Amino acid sequence: MTRKPAGSSPLVVFGFDAGDPRFLRQWGADGTLPTVGSILERGCWARTSGPEMFCEHGMWVSLVSGESRAKHGYHYFRQLVPRTYDLAPARGRFLDVQPFWRRLGKEQRLAVVDVPDVASPSPQPGFQLSEWATHYPYFPAETYPPELIQKVEESFGPRRVIHEKPDATKDEDLDIYRQLMDRVRRKGELCRELLSDDGFDLVFVVFGECHTGGHQFWKYQTSPGGSAREAGELTDAVKNLYQAIDRELGLVLEELGGDPNVFVVSSVGLKPQWPAQGLNEAVCHRLGYQHSPEAQPGFNPVHTLRRLLPQSLRDRLSQVLSRAARAGLFSDTFEAWGEGSRTGGAGASSRR
Repeated sequence: MTRKPAGSSPLVVFGFDAGDPRFLRQWGADGTLPTVGSILERGCWARTSGPEMFCEHGMWVSLVSGESRAKHGYHYFRQLVPRTYDLAPARGRFLDVQPFWRRLGKEQRLAVVDVPDVASPSPQPGFQLSEWATHYPYFPAETYPPELIQKVEESFGPRRVIHEKPDATKDEDLDIYRQLMDRVRRKGELCRELLSDDGFDLVFVVFGECHTGGHQFWKYQTSPGGSAREAGELTDAVKNLYQAIDRELGLVLEELGGDPNVFVVSSVGLKPQWPAQGLNEAVCHRLGYQHSPEAQPGFNPVHTLRRLLPQSLRDRLSQVLSRAARAGLFSDTFEAWGEGSRTGGAGASSRR
């Protein structure tokens, strides 16, 4: 095993995707997260704020590039095409924005694992693994060097995509929870194996399970809907996921050895909030920015099904459609609601 020379201090960045700052501070201080706690105790911390934080989408792009939304233009995962009512998917990978490690010299060795929403792995010394165990992967898993993906899959299996399920039963929640806990463990093992080969100048590893788990299990964290016994294993599901990630971070630091410079970063936090989609639409209707599509002559099977099927079933059906198909349906609906001659958007046109 080759190690970096004595006295060298690599930069190590650990990411909690949507790691809530209150939890990181509270659980780091009370011993629940000993790795995070030891880093906080020996260093300093700050909580980011401001207009850049209005949406989670695009946050990782800004964090790893240093460019604001005003420059990179990524505000949401589905954005308007300029001068039209068409909607197009937006991803960090589509932008001409480079993460900071692209600017490092050729002598710098990298170990970059699952940093969300960034450009494809680049040909630089060391290794990069992308989209293997992220919150919501949009692209196939990729590595540099390219042959590394085969090693990863042979040792740890193919990537396991674990989606949120808002209407899940308790049994389904338990299954998702156990899958997430197992994936945290497997990812930690993978990182330690990859980091055992050589010394690195930059190690950047992000865990996305606290993002998926935060959305999925927040209801048990804030309002179990019954006694702790009824919530059972899920009562501390959010905390347990943070603890599992914290443990893997500690083991990675043990594997690296030495005295690295360590940063812990989070993209956004979480909080309970009533759904506002219906309210937003009502306000847009009242102000004239949105209108109900007028009935069209003839029979439209898609519109008829949309009216007849309950939302839960429509959500399940949408999961079997491709992203392009779902985006097309949503764009059609949006265009019908916002037709320029009936709203404040006169002059805009739709080009297809």
